[in-house]
Amino acid sequence: DVFSVIAFFFLAIAIFGFETAKFCWNNCKKEGFIALFFFSAYRIFIVITLSFWTQLAFFSASIVQWLLSFSFPDSKLTFEGLIRLGNKKFDVIVAQECAGIESMVLFFVMYLVACSIEFKKLNKKKFALALIFGIILFYFLSVFRLYLIMLTGLLIDPLFAVQVVHRYTSLVFFTAFFLIYWHYSFKWIKSQ
Repeated sequence: DVFSVIAFFFLAIAIFGFETAKFCWNNCKKEGFIALFFFSAYRIFIVITLSFWTQLAFFSASIVQWLLSFSFPDSKLTFEGLIRLGNKKFDVIVAQECAGIESMVLFFVMYLVACSIEFKKLNKKKFALALIFGIILFYFLSVFRLYLIMLTGLLIDPLFAVQVVHRYTSLVFFTAFFLIYWHYSFKWIKSQ
């Protein structure tokens, strides 16, 4: 990753020239360091979460299997190298993406960026609590999304569940959750 950043800078110098790079350094140091901070926070958070994605995905699948067992007692959860969830009619492999890790990381970074705009005016303790609570809520939203995919596949159509619900619900859920959560939490963390 460090080499990618270095390669990016050399590519930028090659395309825009040394004078442009010098101008940017002289006039945009603060913005560059802020961008570097957010990039670093993103990389650190994603490395930490990816290191235990299997546990997150298995925990998500366990909750969904428990919920499914009320309506579909033949549903199973197995883990033999791959996390498999479902029954004979519809089953899925719960992959890294299904744990909601990328979305949680994106939420983390977007929340940091959004709050950085008025960081001096924010209550720092409330900010930290709101960020942690938001990540936890977002994780359970990912669990609900997996449950919705399974229900769609079992009750409506497996192909529709995979090609439509799986593909588009994460974008809709992420956008709606971020906007709603940001709206209400920002008012709270701004109050002293």
